[in-house]
Amino acid sequence: MKKETFKQMLFSAALLTSVFEVQAQDNPITFTRDMTFRENYGWANSMCTPKIGDFDNDGVNDLWLDGQRQSYSWQTRTVFAKGLGERTFQADFEPIMETELDSTIVQKTDTIWKTDESGDFVLDGEGNKIVEEIIPVVDDEGKPVNDTIVTKNEVYVGTQNGLPQTAWSVGSQPIDFNADGLVDYLILHPGKVGDLQGYILVKNLGNGKFEVVEDEVLSSIKFSESPKKGDYNRFNEDNAYTSVVTGDYDKDGYVDLLITGNAYDGRFVKLLRNVNGERFEEMNVFEPLPFDVEVNRHGLWEESGAGEDPETGDPIESVYFQDQPTMKAKPLSHGSVVFFDMDNDGWLDIVVSGYADGTAMGDVGVEPDGDEIRFYHNQKDGTFKDVTDQLIPAAQEVLANLGLETTGTVSDVFTAWGSNNTVMMATDYNQDGLLDLWISGKKRGDIHETFCLINTPTEGSVFSFVEETVPMVGMTDAGNRGFFYADFNGDDVPDLYHRGHSDALKPDGNKWDWCRVFEVSEGGSVGLYTSYDLGYWSNDIFGGFTWIWDDSDPVPGNFGDVDNDGKLDIMAGGYEGGTDNFIISYNETDYEPVYPDAPTEVTAEAAENGQVTVKWPASYLSNGNVAVHNVYICNNETGAVRMLVPANTETGKQLAYSMFGAYAVNYSMDEGLCFYVFEKLPAGSYTVGVQAVNYAYLASGFTTTEVTVTDGYETGIQAPEKQTDVKVAIEGNVITVNSSESAAVAIYNMQGAEVATGMTNTPITVNGRGVFVVKTNHKAVKIVK
Repeated sequence: MKKETFKQMLFSAALLTSVFEVQAQDNPITFTRDMTFRENYGWANSMCTPKIGDFDNDGVNDLWLDGQRQSYSWQTRTVFAKGLGERTFQADFEPIMETELDSTIVQKTDTIWKTDESGDFVLDGEGNKIVEEIIPVVDDEGKPVNDTIVTKNEVYVGTQNGLPQTAWSVGSQPIDFNADGLVDYLILHPGKVGDLQGYILVKNLGNGKFEVVEDEVLSSIKFSESPKKGDYNRFNEDNAYTSVVTGDYDKDGYVDLLITGNAYDGRFVKLLRNVNGERFEEMNVFEPLPFDVEVNRHGLWEESGAGEDPETGDPIESVYFQDQPTMKAKPLSHGSVVFFDMDNDGWLDIVVSGYADGTAMGDVGVEPDGDEIRFYHNQKDGTFKDVTDQLIPAAQEVLANLGLETTGTVSDVFTAWGSNNTVMMATDYNQDGLLDLWISGKKRGDIHETFCLINTPTEGSVFSFVEETVPMVGMTDAGNRGFFYADFNGDDVPDLYHRGHSDALKPDGNKWDWCRVFEVSEGGSVGLYTSYDLGYWSNDIFGGFTWIWDDSDPVPGNFGDVDNDGKLDIMAGGYEGGTDNFIISYNETDYEPVYPDAPTEVTAEAAENGQVTVKWPASYLSNGNVAVHNVYICNNETGAVRMLVPANTETGKQLAYSMFGAYAVNYSMDEGLCFYVFEKLPAGSYTVGVQAVNYAYLASGFTTTEVTVTDGYETGIQAPEKQTDVKVAIEGNVITVNSSESAAVAIYNMQGAEVATGMTNTPITVNGRGVFVVKTNHKAVKIVK
């Protein structure tokens, strides 16, 4: 395992003062625009986010192109362009058209033609009869006689290949939903431009065919029940890019979702468990901090609700039920969500950031609103525990170095790292084999910053981090205006294209302000970047093209290896040259792509209850640092495959462009080996494969081994049972809580004091009048008597 020496770290730090230069020399990356897609393939849109991947797993990348065509009556039509190699495609956008009949009722008329004295028609100079008068037709009673005129219109409702109508779709993520080895997609913003924003899941059926998965949970996540103009861009509040991440948090072999946003019923963070590749279910499995440790309890504990004393008319303040947590993640919006193994135990933890509402409660007083960040530790039983308080000492050290006051509470963690409209993601920034937490755009003083919480797990600690400055322009709003993080110049260090707002200073002392910057790594050295100013309103990107729409809408564009030459290209849809077009910017930078070597060996050991631990020596990048790794396990009898990131098991080719946090980045300090642990496997014979992947998504083949699971896992983690419905009957001073289950009942007044107890289905006497809260079986019901 390669480690950076202290001497190297000092050298990197000395370079930080010089990297923020505005470059005027030759471009470090070369793109060449291809403007011929519309001409060659017959249809092009703007307002789209192209999706690049090998959707039919034939070794050649394809294009999924959505959006809306301004030059064709603003029609939304999706194109699937099958890659044929050598920069050629076969486009499929055959529509499904429905006939729409429009009827109009008009009054019949008679035409009176002009005649001469002989009764002959008078003609004009071209020989046509001349209208003298048009008379409305009436019946014998003088009532109008009407005609119905029917007009037939052909209306586009979809494509024959099954792809839905979508537009913008920034923030959409590839996902193998049903673990069949094909790339599916979670799409943000179904429908046309201006339609209500939300999510849909598109399943890949293979051979260029797709279908939309009708999922009740996904369809319930929406911005507004009564959408109006402008709502379509409000769901994720200018931070679509990191509003959703994918990962198998419960290790059942199916990829789950973590989503944040601002819905019609408030801010939210939702964990959606993938149920056997068939549907999603929302999981409220988040244990909060202790009540006296938490500083903003809103959304984390059930509330009695404000009311009014029926006898005096005095207002009654809402209070928390301290023994009844909601088990929901802290409601946030405008922020980012991350699956992130922060303690290197092989299980995905969760970090969420964003803006939180405050409140005033009768029992705890005013609780502050503002930016927050929450760290949830995976308890390995399907639940998570809020451990944000364990970061207080580290946050205090950061704030002290910045000259900021500390409180000794989790507010210090919020001040240090909480943010909104910024990009937070998991990546192995220092390439040491462990995932770090990247935060770009946080403002803790006068400037926006980019920094990483470097993962430094130690024995006996849940996790620990050391903050390190990333020498890039820190900016807000890049999650919507453009954010590409990958290796575009072939030196094995990710580069970054981003567009947004920054108060950071240029070398000349002026602020970057609204800017568009390409941060290019230099010489394969982590932490050595040059910032290239591309101009906020320019669409040029080192000779390539990204469409710049306006200042509030998502910026369409994406990256991927369109022509399969090992270099990452850029694809954008835009209104350019007087018409809609899909524009490919081919990466023609002068370098030879280098694939990482496959792991030299892989071992797999089975344990009880369907557990398999996979270990291998790290593969290294061309710069001498550690690659990321992809892992799969295949049941030799059934063919069922679990894989972290979709890839071709024969060739190793990555089938899509997942975030780097989705790969296996774990390292055993004791053994000097990388590792990954599969859980809940049925008994059987398995093949295990591990491959190395670099930051241009070039991958080695899989190194494999065999393992036999004798003590298999038969049942998965069960979701918490749905709460039993309860009904409360009131007769005078007697309250009966009717339920299908026998359970204890507690009754509270609006001040939070317990006034009576009993059991369900048994009369309980409650004296007095007013508003009361009845609690039973983890459910609260407000009543008035």
